[in-house]
Amino acid sequence: MADSTGVARLKAWAARLKSELIALWFARSHPDTPLAAKLMAALVVAYAFSPIDLIPDFIPVIGYLDDLILVPLGIYLTLRLIPPHVLADARIKADAWLAERRTKPKNYWMAAIIVAVWVLAGLLIATAVLAAPNEIKVLADELADYRESTLETHANKASRGPLQVMPEYSYGIWRNWELSFQLPFAAERDSVRTNGYRGELQYIAPHDDAAGAYWGFNIEIASVSRNGEPQQWNVEAIPILGYRVERWHLAANPGASISSGKTSFEPSAKVAYRAFARNYFGLEHYHEPGSNVLYAVWDGKIGKSDINLGLGRGYAGAPDRWVLKMIYEFAF
Repeated sequence: MADSTGVARLKAWAARLKSELIALWFARSHPDTPLAAKLMAALVVAYAFSPIDLIPDFIPVIGYLDDLILVPLGIYLTLRLIPPHVLADARIKADAWLAERRTKPKNYWMAAIIVAVWVLAGLLIATAVLAAPNEIKVLADELADYRESTLETHANKASRGPLQVMPEYSYGIWRNWELSFQLPFAAERDSVRTNGYRGELQYIAPHDDAAGAYWGFNIEIASVSRNGEPQQWNVEAIPILGYRVERWHLAANPGASISSGKTSFEPSAKVAYRAFARNYFGLEHYHEPGSNVLYAVWDGKIGKSDINLGLGRGYAGAPDRWVLKMIYEFAF
């Protein structure tokens, strides 16, 4: 009983302090706020308004460390640095903000930083064989809107291989059409090298975004150089087939690649289940000659940003035993 009472008091204390967050948001820009308080307020507010936590809540016990202790403690210390008249003015502005909008701001930049920290931590933990492909993605019906730009970053690390990173810029050239440019490179302990460059054209036929079937195609032309091999041209043709029913989303890419006059069949597919809100959990499978990798994947959406995190396991003679991958996309 005593333990539960103590936890209840801790939660009540944290809730009282979190009610001051909007006030801190306004106080940080007040001219009479000391520099130390401005820096503290900016840091605390940025983290508190992030849609995701650095320490996920589903981790037992420590998952609530930031919500119940770290953030409230940061708020408490920052409040003590702010002059009373500044805080009073900030609270008035905070009340007006909440009365008008009835919602707290969200900081998607901090969310992106937190995801990057997760990925980098995972990449440091990963251990084991050759470099995975630069792009590990099952293409579905996601496209940049007409005249919209998106910036997507692919990162993956196979055991004992280099860190593969590939920025990708996409632009909606017409309704249902997207043009993309990619610059893949690999980073090892003592060097960073480019792996060529790529261009893609993708089309998705008009369809119901919520349910039913869809189709499209992706054509890629690339100048590729990997693992010190001579640079060569590569062409990929990838059909895009998908189907949504209730909470399920299925997609398949029975694609083929032509390189140095040789054609290879490189299909991929995924099945995903929407567990809650815009969060999908599922499996992705990729096949290349001599390689088969199955991934457990989380797909999430934060504002206009899409995130894909996956841990893959190679089998049937695949050179990559474990592969960690991440894709982060931001639309602007």
